[in-house]
Amino acid sequence: MKARDHARIPVSWNTSPHGGFTSGKPWMRVNDDFPTWNAASQVDDDNSVFTFWKRVLGTRKQYDVLVYGDFTLLFPEHEQLFAYTRCLKAGTVALVIMNFSKKELEFRGPLPQIQGAGGESLAWDGFEYVIGTTGRPESLFVGEGLTLKPYEGHMYISHPK
Repeated sequence: MKARDHARIPVSWNTSPHGGFTSGKPWMRVNDDFPTWNAASQVDDDNSVFTFWKRVLGTRKQYDVLVYGDFTLLFPEHEQLFAYTRCLKAGTVALVIMNFSKKELEFRGPLPQIQGAGGESLAWDGFEYVIGTTGRPESLFVGEGLTLKPYEGHMYISHPK
């Protein structure tokens, strides 16, 4: 039987001994960088992973479409681009676009039609920016394509008219 301990480490909560994980002796050592990378250091940092996920979870609570909307994958054959919509019968549509690679993505070609709840076509540039990994992009959509930096992702909402 193989152990899983090599794939995970104790959480570094703060800068105290053993990263605040325990006051006793941990069964495995904490990462050497725990004084810099720990949960407490991220709480007040607007650019931290903690703050990003706090915003993402708040966004999910704000928009029912992200929880209850019907899922449609937009580029099923693309290995680098993960894009989908979620759509509510009430008309709200969420568009999520992510580059899952370490290379910049320049996708060219016809963009697929995005369907609203009533079957109407929605324009790609008709969505309102909500949240992303790099802040609001200057121009995600360029003509008949889109450009994303490595590991960049964004979410947009189209409200019913």
